[in-house]
Amino acid sequence: MNSFKRIILSVKSQIDTAADQFENHEALASAAIGDLKKAGANSSIQLRHVKQMLQDLERKHRDLNIEAEKWESRAILVAKSDKNKALDCMKRLKDARSRGNETERQIKKYQTVEIKISDDLQRIQHKIVELKHKKTLLSARQNQNSTRSVLSQANDLEVDQVTDIFERWEDTVVADEFQYQDVALDEDTLTSEFELQEQQLDLEMMLDELIQQDTEQSKQESTGESL
Repeated sequence: MNSFKRIILSVKSQIDTAADQFENHEALASAAIGDLKKAGANSSIQLRHVKQMLQDLERKHRDLNIEAEKWESRAILVAKSDKNKALDCMKRLKDARSRGNETERQIKKYQTVEIKISDDLQRIQHKIVELKHKKTLLSARQNQNSTRSVLSQANDLEVDQVTDIFERWEDTVVADEFQYQDVALDEDTLTSEFELQEQQLDLEMMLDELIQQDTEQSKQESTGESL
């Protein structure tokens, strides 16, 4: 295995290891956030049940107050005409008030529980938002650190070997470019040769034409003198 492939595999292995660690941390963070979401969901259900129970108790408390007021009015109404009946009314009045007091105590307990669950739910929701932001930031920072770690673990020898590979590659490209440049120069030389030959031929044709014109002119002059 050549040095370049060995370096590539080494770097890839380091990246995979860093990625596994990164994914594990991210998975744990996601699981923690998921647990908080479940706790928040359970708290929401409990809060809904508590609120429903509070509504039922408050309605019961109102009904008992109304019942107590009725027995109180009845006791006053029959007190002079029927004392025993009035006492029975008072007995029922006392029972209604007693149940009303007990219901009021239950209401207070449920109100305390409602406040506690509401506070817990609010803290859970804030914590979920906080952890989501922290997860995103830590993921980005760890990813950046993993990349830096991979790059920093390459020693000078490996870096020099990689540099030599690219330098040899560049030499090959330069040599190819020079070879093609020579071909282009050869093509230019050939063109120049043809152009010189064509120019020489033009000059010779012009010279022949000039000589021919001079010969004809000389003949004309000789003919004129003879006449």
